[in-house]
Amino acid sequence: MGISDERALIQGLIDQSRDPALVDPAQAIAPAEEAFSRAVVLEDEPLLIDAILNLLNRLNRANRNDARDRLVAEWRGKITLYGTPHQCAILANLLSIIHLQRGEYGDALAELRPALVNPEAIDDSRLVTMMQINAGSSYSGLGIYDTAMSWFHKALKTAEILDDNSLRSYIHNNLGIIHRKLADQERAAHEFHQVVELAEKTNDLQTLASAYTNLSTVSFKRSEWDKSMAYSRKSLEINERIRNQYGVLACLTNMGMVFKELEEYDLAIERFEEALNIATSLDAKFQIANLLMNVAHLHFRFGNLNQAKDLLDKAMEIAEKIGAMDLQNDLYMAYTDLYEKTEDYPRAIEAYKHLLEIRSEVFQGKQRDIIEELHIRYQVESKEQETEAYRLKNQELEHEIQVRIAIEKELNDALGRIKVLTGLLPVCAECKKVRDEGGEWHQMEQYISKHSDAQFSHGYCPTCAAKALSDLKRDL
Repeated sequence: MGISDERALIQGLIDQSRDPALVDPAQAIAPAEEAFSRAVVLEDEPLLIDAILNLLNRLNRANRNDARDRLVAEWRGKITLYGTPHQCAILANLLSIIHLQRGEYGDALAELRPALVNPEAIDDSRLVTMMQINAGSSYSGLGIYDTAMSWFHKALKTAEILDDNSLRSYIHNNLGIIHRKLADQERAAHEFHQVVELAEKTNDLQTLASAYTNLSTVSFKRSEWDKSMAYSRKSLEINERIRNQYGVLACLTNMGMVFKELEEYDLAIERFEEALNIATSLDAKFQIANLLMNVAHLHFRFGNLNQAKDLLDKAMEIAEKIGAMDLQNDLYMAYTDLYEKTEDYPRAIEAYKHLLEIRSEVFQGKQRDIIEELHIRYQVESKEQETEAYRLKNQELEHEIQVRIAIEKELNDALGRIKVLTGLLPVCAECKKVRDEGGEWHQMEQYISKHSDAQFSHGYCPTCAAKALSDLKRDL
């Protein structure tokens, strides 16, 4: 067989492994492995890199994570060094998907940023759009919803130009997730129903199953338990048929949550344990933390408060590590319930303060206004128009983040330059305020902290603790 014939055979094997008729992702691995083995012998570098990237994708779809990670470790350097911009972008996109599946949102962004700096070099609009979607998913996972929405709208414009229903359905699914997280269930449901319609047209079973799972979550948020369970069962049937473990994991989690609300605790624990086994095998960090939190809720209801606290601590450690703000919001709410139950009022108050900060910053504040502005702007703009304003907004937000970091550094530096307090202090006999050299009156703690190395540690008496807790709960 000549070299040209061997190239044609390898390309044929790659095409065979990509055949959409292969419902079981594991069936695609054998032709992909053979293509890779032949390409290694042939020593045709561009074809070899194509074969490696194809095999990586097949292994990832079949959840063969150990084999995939070994191949990445062995060949990533060579692909980065010798691959074309298009091939490097394929690798970056794949690695971002792997990190997103694990809930490693910051790592996903780190993979995507170099390629997205110069998307024109990639010369593949569909691939660039997929990378924009994954960038949006990364920001969404980090709770930076306005930036995520910008990326999704940018991707949707390209998808409409390409007239690609598969991309449209994927983007609408992600837009729905943001609206769901921001408690706009009506708009979320509208997006997910669009996904169902588009996925049915393209026979995209994986996206269809994902839409049913998300509709299950929306129904759960509305306390529609029967409808939530029905959507989960629809999704589970599809995910099991296409052997999508991540989809099965999401369905089992949703079913467990419904059983928990129906007080069918044995069934809830059974589903959560099944889901936790899958999440652990996939190293899906967000899902692991979410499941630990749900199991902690059950222990709380059973009165096993120590076990509940341990599980919440483990979940919070993961949520903080991956930067999942929405999950941290739910965990702080669980902590407040736990600390109130144990009458640990200072910790309950501290948890409420964290909860208020997250809700103000993410769920009720500036981001909600920006997202609404982006939604309206997208509706009135032409589908073909470039979204330069969005790019500038991204730069502005990045600049704002850098300014905040600089301010925080200045504050930390200032703490190291506190003066020493000496001499007599003029103190008001009634309110205990202190007069400074300019005749201005200040709270004693404020004045002493400013002029000395002294620090104050405040506690609560039972009466004040109960009052403070009541005030904070009213603010919610």
